[in-house]
Amino acid sequence: MYTGTGSWGALGAAAAVTRLFDFSTEQTTHALGVAEYHAPRTPIMRGVEKPGMTKDGIGWGAYTGIVSAQLAKM
Repeated sequence: MYTGTGSWGALGAAAAVTRLFDFSTEQTTHALGVAEYHAPRTPIMRGVEKPGMTKDGIGWGAYTGIVSAQLAKM
C-alpha cells in the first residue's frame, strides 16, 4: 500500500523544527521517532482515482511534525 506525501511531511517538519531550535541528537531522534509513528497514513491510490484538494495529508503531516518536536523538547 502506498501512502501520501503527508507521511514524509511529518518527518520533514520535525527535522526542520529540530534544526531551527538546535535540538540535541537525542531530542532530534525522539522527535523523528514520534513524527514517524504518528504520521498520517493517507491512501494515495484513492487520491489518484478520485483527485481532491486534500494534498495527501500534508497539513496533518506538518502539524504532526511540529507537535512531535515540541514533545521531544520537553
